[in-house]
Formats: sequence, structure tokens, C-alpha cells
Amino acid sequence: MTNDLKSNTLLCTAPKYTTDFVDEVKWQKVVRQSHSVTASNQSSISLSTTRTAMLLTPLALAACGGGDGNNNIEASSSSNLVARFENFQPQSSASTSPNFFTVYASDINADGRSDFIISGGSFPPAVSDSFSIVTIKSSGSIYEITNTDFETKFIHPAEILTADFNADGLLDIFVATSGYDTSPFIGERNGIFLQSANGSFIDSSTNLPNVADNTHSATVGDINGDGFVDIYVGNIFNSGAILPYLLLNSGDGSFVKLSLSPEIFDYTTGFAGGNSKKYTSSLFADVDNDSDIELILGMDANSSSMILEFNATNNTFSVSKLLPSGYFGADTITLDIKAGDINNDGRVDLVLSQTTNNPFYEGRALQILLQQENGDFVDISANSNFTINKPWIQTISLIDIDKDGDLDIVGAANAGGIYVFHNDGSGVFSEANAGNAAFSDARANVKGAISDDLGTVFEVIVDQPTLEVYQYV
Repeated sequence: MTNDLKSNTLLCTAPKYTTDFVDEVKWQKVVRQSHSVTASNQSSISLSTTRTAMLLTPLALAACGGGDGNNNIEASSSSNLVARFENFQPQSSASTSPNFFTVYASDINADGRSDFIISGGSFPPAVSDSFSIVTIKSSGSIYEITNTDFETKFIHPAEILTADFNADGLLDIFVATSGYDTSPFIGERNGIFLQSANGSFIDSSTNLPNVADNTHSATVGDINGDGFVDIYVGNIFNSGAILPYLLLNSGDGSFVKLSLSPEIFDYTTGFAGGNSKKYTSSLFADVDNDSDIELILGMDANSSSMILEFNATNNTFSVSKLLPSGYFGADTITLDIKAGDINNDGRVDLVLSQTTNNPFYEGRALQILLQQENGDFVDISANSNFTINKPWIQTISLIDIDKDGDLDIVGAANAGGIYVFHNDGSGVFSEANAGNAAFSDARANVKGAISDDLGTVFEVIVDQPTLEVYQYV
């Protein structure tokens, strides 16, 4: 069995489940037809916008391209919007189309509008091919697509993140990758692209360790408190047995690779105390409100979810809290983690998106962990009575989508569609739209969320696509 769906991407095939949107009165479509513009190799094409451009910050988008899927990219909202590209078709130097995309939305030029970083990928049974990242960046009243032929290309971009890695005030790009997803799982090198003063990106991937990573998750933050953004690289199994590691930032966009405690991170040693040491999701967050971030790890089957504290004096992690076992017990695989105060008690709670290991990646669950006064976490997932026989939810965001003063959950499913779970204020959630998704076609997940500007209309033109915007009302 391949390691396939343990990545943060999706092979673009027809969805297994029917997810027809049945509550259309809840969604108001806002869309304008695109102008007739012909793109040539997707290189530096100006894209029209109308009214105020939307601002996206990290959440969940969705995309498919090539193969059996549609060349579509969809973004779920930070408030109550869903947006969608159509017919986006980046190509590799071999003129092949990717059969999945990984996409991230971030205001990389700090003009108040969201920009997009997109990387295609190849997934079995498609022939292995690699793709450069593509940026769609705002410039005044237009958006521009730039397809640069970077030396570093990616077969399987699992995750894209942005941060200022060289302390120059500009956002840079980190791409976590995992290589062609079939035996012998040889992996591939991760990538980093530093933004220059003129807005172009410089391939600085030689600043990273020259190893063949199989990075299933990554997270960024200043873990050692020196003012520079560090990177946790969450590797899982590959033929080179490259373990998870920490990249401590030197301040100039170069990094020192820090090996981590084998007692926690060495998945090659099998089971320790009945548990494995493999983790499929990660998040830096200040869980205890002490102004220092912790590392939260989401369990793979037969491992444990946990919170780790970092000792900057000796550069080591230690286990601060073991979290309750997953929704499916030892059979749980964690897909995403988000932190936020979901019951308005002033403490940081956790929401984990999960699926099963056996059968492999079948069904879904949202694990709701409420932090108690003593810092322990209590699992109240059962209070929400989630329906589990639906597509697993790849990425989640905690946002107040219905504007009632509490954090709701918006999730993008692997088989396509955006799901909304309303919070009653206590951390008990009910699924909107009778449990059906807003859309029914297949997509792969991305990250990015639309701002609170409900009047936004955003339009993209590449060989006649448009971006549709849906408002949840």
C-alpha cells in the first residue's frame, strides 16, 4: 500500500461520496464574467479585479488539475465566503499537466490583497514529474501570474507556508515536499524562496539540508525566542529514514539543522511503551498563554498526540502534555490541527481533523479538546455527534462564520466541498446544510481564507477562468 493520502494533497478523482449542496439559500453567489485574455505559458499575465480585492490569510483552499479531475482551485473563507478559480493549468518543463495542486494564499507583497502561491504535483499512477511554484500576485488594480522556471521543482508539494525568514520585512516561501508517493518512497528536498526588494523570488533552497525529505507536515514560528522564524519539518517514513528535525534560523534565511530526541521522534525504532513515534500533523502555537510557542503533534495510528515545550538553553523538546487518544482510538490518523478559544473561557483549546488507518483514510472526525484550568485537555467530541461516514477533512480553520461571537469550524474535504460546523458557544458543534458540502466536484486542498470584506469580487483570467465568490448568509 502506498503512503498516498497521508499527504496534504489529493489525487484528482471523482468524489467517493455524494456531497450535493442542498441549502442554497444560505449561499449567495457573487461572480462577474472574465474578460477575454489569452495567456501564453502563464507568464506575467495581468488579471483584472473589480471592487475591493479580497484578502486571504492561512486557512483552506481546494484545487485539482490534470488527470481525471478539473483544473479548479477553491478557497474557503475566514468569515463567510467561498471562492473558486477555474481552469488554472500550470505546466512542467516537459509540458505535462499536474494531477494535483498545493496552493497557499498570503499577502506576500503587503498591499492588503491576497496573493497565491501554487505548485503542481504528480501523484501515482501519473508519471513522476516536477513543477515550479507559480505566484499570482496583486499589483495595483491588476493581478499578475508569474511562472518562473526555478531550479528547485517539486514532485509532491505537501504544504506551502510563508514567513519572513531573513528578517528583511518581506514574506518568503517555504515548500514542504514528500517525493513521488510510491515505493521505495525516496522523498525529495524541501524548498525555500526568499523575496527580493523588487518582489521577485530567489530560489534559496541550498540554504536547507540537502536531504530527501518525506515531509508530511510543517509549521513555522520562533521556537527559541531569538526573534527569527524557525521551521519544524515533520518527516515520516521514507527509504532514507530521514527523521523529523528542527531548522533553527540564523537570521539571514539560512538554518542550522537540529536533530531531535529519538525518544520522541525516531519512528524507525518501532514502538516504545506500546506507541509508535510517527506524527502526521504539527502546529506551533502558544497553548498556555505564556508568550512562548509550543509544538503540538497530531498522532498517526498507534502513536500519541502531544504538546512539547522547547528548552532554548539545550535545544531540546520535552513532552508537556499527552493529549487524549484520537476520535478513532489507536486507529486514528491526524490530518490537521488548529488552536483557539472555542468556548470563550480565555483558554486555548484544540481542534484536530482525523480519519482512520484501517480502513485506510475512510471517514472523518473532528476531535474537540477543551483546555481545563489546570492545563489538561478534555475530549468533548461526542457532544457534537459528528457524522463520520463522509469524506475526511483535510484542512480546518476556526472562524466566526455566523458572526455570533464564537469560533466555528470550516473544513475542506478531500473529495471536494467546504463544510461548516456551527458552535453553540460551549464547544458543541452542529453541521450546517444537513451535513452536505457547498460544492460537489473533486478538489485537492489548499490553504488561505477570505477576509471579512463581504462585498469582495475577485476575478482571475487565465485562458478564460473566473473566480466565483459565495457568501454565507
